[in-house]
Amino acid sequence: MATVALSGIITPSNVVTATSTTTLSNKTLVAPALGTPASGVVTNLTGTASININGTVGATTPSTVVATTVQASTTMGVGGATPSASGSGISFPATQSASTDANTLDDYEEGTWTPSITFGGAAVGITYSGYTGGTYSKIGNRVFVTAILELSNKGSSTGAARIIGLPFTNASGIARYLPAMLSGHNFTYTGQFYGDIQENTSSIAANYTSEAGTPSNLLDTNFTNTTVLQVSAHYSV
Repeated sequence: MATVALSGIITPSNVVTATSTTTLSNKTLVAPALGTPASGVVTNLTGTASININGTVGATTPSTVVATTVQASTTMGVGGATPSASGSGISFPATQSASTDANTLDDYEEGTWTPSITFGGAAVGITYSGYTGGTYSKIGNRVFVTAILELSNKGSSTGAARIIGLPFTNASGIARYLPAMLSGHNFTYTGQFYGDIQENTSSIAANYTSEAGTPSNLLDTNFTNTTVLQVSAHYSV
């Protein structure tokens, strides 16, 4: 077999060396495609750039974020609460996460409650018409309630009248008694009546002041089978 000897150097063409200069002409620079990463970290985002976050994990922020303005197009949840799917506002958790900061709104709730009457702590035979019911709003540690009770039978229990079923228990130490406004008709007495919400209770003692100015409890004998009683009050929790 014959042997062929190769000699010489093959020199490539169009090579840009470290000491040479080249000019880009008739060339188009194409930015690399970032794609849609499944996860990643963005740091030092400045200027007018924006980011759309459509994942299920959300965004992690520092423990304290300082912003000039914050805007939510519909609702936002705090304390782990799921934002409401309707309207616009702030959603609080179902169980209050109370803050020790006096300037922090830490709860809001609104709903209905069912008031009822006892005489001497009992409610034997007492029945109501379909108009009986109440509503409430809780803002922080303040509760505002309204209700109407329309009797269809005052029953056979005897003693002092008390409205029970408040949606939250009144705080202790704030005030021993908090006033409640009572009004209505079809009572068997003359004078002006009012209510007291005692501390650490969820009920209202129904009272009245006679024309002579003497305060007394409303009793079963002051009610009729068609008494209508309206309630309005606010208290602390």
